[in-house]
Amino acid sequence: MYHNTAMVYRYQKEHRKSIRNFQKAIALKKEVNDTAGTGMGYNMLGVSYRMNKQLDSAMICYQKAKELLSLINDQYNLYRVDNTIGVLYQFHKEYDKALEIQFENLERCKRLGKKLSMCVTYYNMAGSHIKLKKWDTAIQYADSALYVTKEEDFKERITKSYQRKSFIYAKMKNYKEAHENYRMYKKYNDTDLFFGQELSAGLSLDVLYN
Repeated sequence: MYHNTAMVYRYQKEHRKSIRNFQKAIALKKEVNDTAGTGMGYNMLGVSYRMNKQLDSAMICYQKAKELLSLINDQYNLYRVDNTIGVLYQFHKEYDKALEIQFENLERCKRLGKKLSMCVTYYNMAGSHIKLKKWDTAIQYADSALYVTKEEDFKERITKSYQRKSFIYAKMKNYKEAHENYRMYKKYNDTDLFFGQELSAGLSLDVLYN
């Protein structure tokens, strides 16, 4: 309950309250020797620290999470921790480090057969290349994300993939493809979805790309 309450506070951007509740959850998980739960608790605590701009504390939590999950060889949850570390590197604009982790995650996802995690990783890799303004490479990874999402019928991820492709094509000044992918995004988008910090549904192309 403390963990779930912390998640709610985080979605409400009440990061200090989120941090306190994650700390309480971690303390209880330690008492019952829940190594996986403690590791993922530290991972989520790190995310809240990052969102509260306490970046050193975030990295300390991620490192604790990796240490605990490595003890029990929890490969899937290690992927999730690495993913959050990659986001932290992106926040620091250390995109090469972010991509190094994302490449490792992609291989892990393929090995474990985790299709949803695979498409999320492709999507994140597209995001790193967007930051580097490597549009051709970014669109390749966005295409890979879309391929996996459509193959597995992950509807929310299909929406996000079309949206990302539309954004990239607009940056490439290929407005025909940008418009076509935006049209497909709107087709799949049944409800308002957040993309980064933007409420994308209902926005014009000009607003979406600025």
